This record gives sequence, structure tokens and C-alpha cells, in this order.
Amino acid sequence: MKKRIEWVDIAKFIGMFFVMLSHFEICPYYLRAFFTPFYLAIFFFCSGYCYRHENDIAYFLKKKIWQLIIPWFIYSNLNIVFSNIKSFKTHENSFRVEIFRNLLQIRYFDERLWFVPAMFTAYLVFYFVIRSYESDHDKKKILILCFVLSFFRKIYKAYMNPMFFPWQLINLPWHIDYIPTAMLFMVLGFLFKDGWEEIYDQDINWLKRVIIFAAYLFLVYFQHLNDYTFSLPVDFVYDNLRHIFALLTVVTVAKLIPPNRYMLYVGRNTMVYFCIHNKAITLIEAVFKMFLPGLYQVDFSGPLRSALFCFAMTLFVSIVLIIPCEFINRYMAWSIGRVDLKRSS
Repeated sequence: MKKRIEWVDIAKFIGMFFVMLSHFEICPYYLRAFFTPFYLAIFFFCSGYCYRHENDIAYFLKKKIWQLIIPWFIYSNLNIVFSNIKSFKTHENSFRVEIFRNLLQIRYFDERLWFVPAMFTAYLVFYFVIRSYESDHDKKKILILCFVLSFFRKIYKAYMNPMFFPWQLINLPWHIDYIPTAMLFMVLGFLFKDGWEEIYDQDINWLKRVIIFAAYLFLVYFQHLNDYTFSLPVDFVYDNLRHIFALLTVVTVAKLIPPNRYMLYVGRNTMVYFCIHNKAITLIEAVFKMFLPGLYQVDFSGPLRSALFCFAMTLFVSIVLIIPCEFINRYMAWSIGRVDLKRSS
């Protein structure tokens, strides 16, 4: 068994904590602005960091299907089944329509667990990018490729007419349009492992940590507080700087936090948490709306109180979900991709 890297698990815990927190309806805007640049990007970064290239593409595909597609298919469709039995939110589409749209995996088109198939799709391209990199180890070339593709995605988002597609969104099936962004984060993680981490560990000190965090806060809130609108090229540079400093911030914090059982447990089981946390959160919201409507809608309406409520409830959910997580790990590990795959001879 591969030895786990503790700071990576803590970084994944940070991402997972804010993923859960983001699903609370009353999460305040200023808090969303803080974690949005990193709460999903860190998973792509960690995936790139932990990636070990397989020359056997058939084995690679088999492994990713088991690790990503099988859990997505099982738990996303279970989510739909349970929603049709008992839904805590407005139910607009029929069971058949929900199943069909989920299979299409078009973002914001009634898809479920979108992040998991998005990672699978990104891996399909990432595999060939890294295979090319392994032949020459040209970091500059691979970075230029990623940033060029990301810029084309920026142009696509800015100018594509959503009416062109029957679903009237610019997003493409199976998150093909998200590949450039996901691959950039994965490549950054891969290159961090391939030399940059050693430089980081040698040069980092408290002053640089403070500068990284301050720069991130500036990049996050400067545009929001001043309501600036940038030109497309400037916005592209600004957005990428924000994401790079977001990743640096999470890595810096993850390397500082002393490992503890709680964070490591969540970080090592993020797939389970991804698959099951949403129902727990919607249940909590439904209970508050039904039995404590005044407390939920009035007392937690302020930005500070709503933030404290979201943090407290996220902590509560993350602890409570240890029970079903343990059950799944013990009796249904195959459903989250934990199987012993054999390479074909």
C-alpha cells in the first residue's frame, strides 16, 4: 500500500470542508468569495500531485472507471431515487428526466455529483499531456499549453451563445468545456511534486507565508469590493493569479497544521463525503425551516451569524458522516472504487 502524504490529506480536508459548507443556502457571499477559488481546485491539484504515470492505458482507464465512474454512477443515481421518494427541495422534473440529465452531465442541467465525472474527463486528457511531458520534462512547454487552453476556454465562455445548444447553456456534456481549467490545476500539482515542492520547502518562512495569504485576500476581495470589470485578457491573468495564490495558500496552511485523526480521516475519505454529504445538509436545512423558521431565516440572516452557523453545521455534518463512511468502507468499499485491480498480462 502506498504511504499517504499527510499534508495532502489535510489539504483535501480543507477542500471538502468548504465543499460541504458551500451547500448551505445561507452561506454568506463574502465567505463564498473567499473559498470559491480553491475549494474544488485543490482536489485537481492533489490529484496531479499524487499521479503516477501508467504506460498501460487500458489499466489506467480501468482504474479511473472504478475510482470515479462507478462511485458517481451508484451514488448520483441513488440520490435521484431518494429524491423521488422524499425530496426536501422543490422537485421539478420526473424520475426519467432526472436520470437522463444526470447521464448527460451538463453543468447546471440537473446533473448530480458533477465534480467526479469532470475529474474523470480531465484525466483522459491529462494522461496524454503527462505522457508527452515524460519524454522531455519541459515544464515551460506544458505550462504554456495549459494556459493557452485555459485562455481559449475564457474566450468560449465570453462569446459562446447558449442558445446554440438544446439545453440553452454554454456548458458541454461530461464537462468537456471544463477540461482546460481542471488540467491546469492538475499540471500545477504534478509539477509541484516534480521539483517545485523542494524549492518551496527550502525557501518558505513566516514572512513569505504572510505575504502569500495577504496576496490571496487582496486578489479575492479587490475586484468584489470595488466592483471592477476587467477586459478579457486582464481578467484571465487576474483569475489565474487568484487561483495560483489560492492553491499556494491551501498548501501553506496544510503543511502548517499538525496532523490529527479527524482531518486525516475526512481527507482520506473525500470520495465518500462527496457522494453522501448533500442529503445530510438538505435534511438539516429542512429541519430548521420546519421547526425553527424564525431562528433560521431571521437570527441567522446576518453575515457573521450565518457564517458561524454554516461552520458549526459543517463541523457537525463532517463528524456525523463518519458513521455511514465507516459502514461504506467496511461493507461497500467497491462502491467507492476501492478494489484491487490487476494489470492485464
